[in-house]
Amino acid sequence: MSIYLLTAYIRHSYATDRLGLPPQHPLYRKHACLVIRDLKNKTAAAHGFGFNGYLREPMPKRSKILYKQSFSVSKNEQRIANLYNGLTSRYTPNYCIKRYNCVDHLLICLHEQGFHSHLLNYFKRKNRRWYQQRGH
Repeated sequence: MSIYLLTAYIRHSYATDRLGLPPQHPLYRKHACLVIRDLKNKTAAAHGFGFNGYLREPMPKRSKILYKQSFSVSKNEQRIANLYNGLTSRYTPNYCIKRYNCVDHLLICLHEQGFHSHLLNYFKRKNRRWYQQRGH
């Protein structure tokens, strides 16, 4: 039986420059990813959501990590398999920094399996407030 550690990362990324975000925006030059680490087999995979939908990512480099939160240890392999299936195959609307972005995708998939990340929730709230304050 494997033991899995779930870790949310907010890392530095220039990809959001394509969106023309101002430097004050909460997701300016930031990208969220989820790392699922199998502690027994010593394997790990990073998962994210970008402009073209789901993507399997390289592991975040230490120099690019802005925030990190390990938030759950699970021995339930079926729950992790369901999480992985949700990340990779669930219907995903088009990327929209305002309505559905990397943080939203990870949160929805995590919540479907009963996981919660304070870090991702924080960035979701900051992003929503940004647009509410500007009347969007």
